Amino acid sequence: MEYRSKNVVQNAIERGELKECMMGMGKYEYSEKNFPGTFNEEEILNDFYSIYEDNPKLKADKIFQNTLVEMLNGNIKEIFAAIFYIYSQKYNEKKKISKFYLSDDIFEKVNEVVHKKMSELESTEGINELHIHQNIMKVLRNLNNRSIKELGLPLFRE
Repeated sequence: MEYRSKNVVQNAIERGELKECMMGMGKYEYSEKNFPGTFNEEEILNDFYSIYEDNPKLKADKIFQNTLVEMLNGNIKEIFAAIFYIYSQKYNEKKKISKFYLSDDIFEKVNEVVHKKMSELESTEGINELHIHQNIMKVLRNLNNRSIKELGLPLFRE
């Protein structure tokens, strides 16, 4: 199933399958010849913003943040994807694209997870499903430096 509209994200929320949707797993696998990877975070974030505006009582912002925490408690692929989503969301907040804001509490969780999983992150050489072909900790450090430079905000402390 390709997600082309907020209906897929909405259905994933209702079915308790949001992590799978955000990770592009199973029936939510994303494939586009010009976009490598199993998910398109920009499209998913835009769907969240639309759902948030259309149905504020659903509290899509809280559901999104809770799913990020769930992903941060997962495997290396889920941790990487969660941190990437957090960076993308904070970027959208700065550019005034986002319709909601993440709580800054998420950064304590990111910091905790990165330090707890440091040896595993440093020993993981790529994630094929995400088309990452270099050391994961190196990629995360680069993303962290980019976040500091572009947003004035570290994703985690070294």
